[in-house]
Amino acid sequence: MTTPAQSFIPCVHHPDQRATHNCMNCGKPLCMFCVSERGYYCSDTCKAAVQATEPDAPRDQRLDQLDAQLQRSRAVLTTLWRKLALVLVLILVLGAGWLTYRLLFAPRGKITVAFPVDSAMASFFAQPLDADTVLVRANNELFRLRLRTQTKLWSVTLPEDESGSVVSVHGSEIQIRYRDRVQSLDAQTGTPLREATRPPQSQHEWNQHTITIRPAALKPQTESQEEPELTAGDPEQFSARRLFNLAGGEQPSAPPREFQVRFSGATPAELTLAFSEWPTVFPFEKSLVLVGGRHLAVFDRIGEPRWQHQLDAEFVTLTVNDNALAVATLQSVTLLDLHTGQQRWRATDLQTENLTLAPDGSVYAFVVLSSEQAKAHEKQFRAAPVAPRGLGITVRDAVPALLKLDARDGSIRWGVRNIGQYVLVTDDSLFVADDTDRVNLLAPAGIIETYYSIRQLNPRTGADLWHIIDKGSLADAHLLGRSPLLVVLPHPPAGRINPTGSYRLQLVETN
Repeated sequence: MTTPAQSFIPCVHHPDQRATHNCMNCGKPLCMFCVSERGYYCSDTCKAAVQATEPDAPRDQRLDQLDAQLQRSRAVLTTLWRKLALVLVLILVLGAGWLTYRLLFAPRGKITVAFPVDSAMASFFAQPLDADTVLVRANNELFRLRLRTQTKLWSVTLPEDESGSVVSVHGSEIQIRYRDRVQSLDAQTGTPLREATRPPQSQHEWNQHTITIRPAALKPQTESQEEPELTAGDPEQFSARRLFNLAGGEQPSAPPREFQVRFSGATPAELTLAFSEWPTVFPFEKSLVLVGGRHLAVFDRIGEPRWQHQLDAEFVTLTVNDNALAVATLQSVTLLDLHTGQQRWRATDLQTENLTLAPDGSVYAFVVLSSEQAKAHEKQFRAAPVAPRGLGITVRDAVPALLKLDARDGSIRWGVRNIGQYVLVTDDSLFVADDTDRVNLLAPAGIIETYYSIRQLNPRTGADLWHIIDKGSLADAHLLGRSPLLVVLPHPPAGRINPTGSYRLQLVETN
């Protein structure tokens, strides 16, 4: 039996305390204070020595896979965030650059000149003479106007009783056709050049030639026996007449008959050609085109025949440039070489009302789409604004559209709805002018509002570079040099028997 003094074993760290445990590594006596501080070890060295001999606990592989996936996800998110931040910065930089370009450097159209002219609508006439001047007829005054400075270079007073006289420009000459005579003026000075008895309706003046057309099987007719006059060089009127006749039950094509075409000029010539109808004359600067029914003939500027061509359907309209001739029928648009007559391409199932031939050979066709066709091509042909946004409603049974046909094969490059009445083309620019009526029940001055628009389009894409929309109706549009010239009626004409219009000649220039 032990005594109390013999059973007291002091702790190695606290000698005044009785040791109740031993170090699990070296066996030294430890008290409860040491166990609470270090566990069952006398030092950190002993604790590390014991733990080093213990085997590692098995690790769950699913936890390793989850940890790897989390690491990959964090890396992907970090990469995506960096790329997204870069894209956002790039978008902001490009947006700022585009906004700066649009505000400071993008082309814009601006009306630089607005010259007012009051005239009876029946006698008003305006046409450019050169890149800077316009020939204007207002009532019985005919004058040459330098538009940019708004100065009249010369003025001629016409007889008041000849209000129905017709003014036309032929190169350096101005021709005035009265009831019984024709007067020629010098376009630069307004000086009278000559005056002659008005020729019969079967005669036409072109490039110093007098062209006479008569049936080959008949003797020369007197003026009272002649065929009804067909307006020369006016494809739209001819097209409207042809469509009216077809609607009235006219036969699709009459058998051809022979006509004598005589050129009386420096080199007189006479030849016999076959046409299915009385031929209509389309005079151009370097070429003359005769169209009779489905037969077409082209002459050079001295009256020599170049070639003939038979159309696939009833004729609608045509246009030429220095190298090509584009002709539209009720079924197609065809591009022909002006010098040889060789067909370059034919676009079928395309009914157009007007054609414009660009210098590069591409063709701009003005078509009218039904509401169903417009809906079918809604995504393919974009809609161009032609009136300001508001409460007004544009009511149409048919939708006008401008199509660009490729110069190589006639395929449709692009289309734009709501525009195409006046197409003005230069070597590198495309302008389009239109007017439209809109119903506005809340309008203070009548429910019908009329707006006109002028725009410059990108010839490659058909996108607007700029556009101007204003109130008024568009009477005509031309190119004055390389800038659009608009003839605008800001307000409706006054009077019913002989209405008078307050015209405005507007020059639109691009900055």
